[in-house]
Amino acid sequence: KTSCGIEELTLHLEDMTDSNTKEGDETHRLTRQIRHAMRRLTCALVHNTSLRKLKIGGWGCENGGVFDDKSWSCLVKAIEENQNLEVLELYMCAINDIQACRLSLVLASTNNTLRELYLYKNMISDVVAERFAEALKTNSTLRKLYLYKNMISDIGAERFAEALKTNNTLRVLD
Repeated sequence: KTSCGIEELTLHLEDMTDSNTKEGDETHRLTRQIRHAMRRLTCALVHNTSLRKLKIGGWGCENGGVFDDKSWSCLVKAIEENQNLEVLELYMCAINDIQACRLSLVLASTNNTLRELYLYKNMISDVVAERFAEALKTNSTLRKLYLYKNMISDIGAERFAEALKTNNTLRVLD
């Protein structure tokens, strides 16, 4: 295990794009580079013992998202195994239902350190909202969950309302 002493890491990927960049090949190349960097970063996080807050965002749906299967798997494994990560913010990353479902399973079972989870402006639907609601029934550490500007309707909101009848820990659900 490694500890480099970094407690907070923020990657706002919109800042990496050049407004003068031409569409097509250049965007595709940049997306590949970002995904490769995410693979390296997320796989390294599995062994990190000091990071408490991770924020990644700004490379939205129009670019195909930040995470490929490998980087998402590494991130989920890091969340399962890292006993220090307290805040995870993944905004405008084009996180889909399959990816979010894997994250909800971790919240329901193995993670007992994550206190704040921000997943706003992604592609999460009612199906996964139900999974998160189920996770809240057993998770006793999550205090804030932000899912706004996803594809969650009144149906998903009803599932959360049911879960909050038994969850006494969550303080913010947006």
